[in-house]
Amino acid sequence: MSYVYPEKMAGDQGSDAERRNHLMRKRAELLAHIQKYQQSVQPGMNPSPDCWGPSKRGDIVGAFEHPAVQKSMEVNLKVIET
Repeated sequence: MSYVYPEKMAGDQGSDAERRNHLMRKRAELLAHIQKYQQSVQPGMNPSPDCWGPSKRGDIVGAFEHPAVQKSMEVNLKVIET
């Protein structure tokens, strides 16, 4: 869904909206990546979309044994939080 700004507001607002959309897509990609790895560790787990709030994420990093995967999850979560 997109919004067409009125002509008097179109200047910087349009580029801000594009940037926000880009960041929202990136966040969704990272959440999907985390969910994919969680499902590989806990087959059959299918978290609902509302479980991705910061207070509901639990110990995602600790769910993985391999240090490289833990680091990847840490980085993903930091980007999402930012």
